[in-house]
Amino acid sequence: FFIITIAVSAQTAPKTTIPVEDPLMKSGKQKYDAKNYQGAMQDFNSLISKNDAQTKKYLKERQNYEKLTEYEKALIESAELLTERGDLAKPYYYRAMCYLNLGNKPDATKDLDIALSIVPKYSDALYERAALKMESGNKDDACIDMRAAADMGNEKAKDAFENNFCWSNSINYIKEATTKMNLAQYDAAIVDLNLAIKLNPDSASTFIKRGMCWYNLGKFDKAIMDYTKAISVDTTKPEY
Repeated sequence: FFIITIAVSAQTAPKTTIPVEDPLMKSGKQKYDAKNYQGAMQDFNSLISKNDAQTKKYLKERQNYEKLTEYEKALIESAELLTERGDLAKPYYYRAMCYLNLGNKPDATKDLDIALSIVPKYSDALYERAALKMESGNKDDACIDMRAAADMGNEKAKDAFENNFCWSNSINYIKEATTKMNLAQYDAAIVDLNLAIKLNPDSASTFIKRGMCWYNLGKFDKAIMDYTKAISVDTTKPEY
């Protein structure tokens, strides 16, 4: 049902159509660049109100998408049935930046969260949210956002990830997970390893450890997926 619904909506908006920037978006960005943040916010408020029905519909589609299995998600992606709606996310991002420049961090955080719920791979929004989380003392979540943004090529996020020694958090989680594995607390170890992987998805040994946990829990399909991932991350170790 979900796939059919998405397919119909995709047909009503052909991918061959070149999107035209909304005049309110263009005006808001010009005012933002001129540091007229109050004026820019008026435009972004109007555009967000204008897009409200579309945004709610799209967020519902994304929520349904997130409930699918990885295989079902792959089918949706390969058929290009769920298009990214950057046009719906940008007004929230820019309004968040206006809030930040006006010293309103709580509302900025809310808008960044909405922008990322629309486009999860919005690297600029990830970086700005990470900076706010780091400032509030939430280093783990901040580092995870920074790593995700860095992997998308965001240079500011790359620098912030290194400057805040985020890699050390990954090492700490691996140590905690290893202790729990030695106590046969595999479910608890997986929680730590999930965080370690989000912080450092380049570590083949971390995927191996999580694969071992899945194996000991009898979830062999997930174990195979992690062992396969370890091989793809580091093909130099034949023991994998």
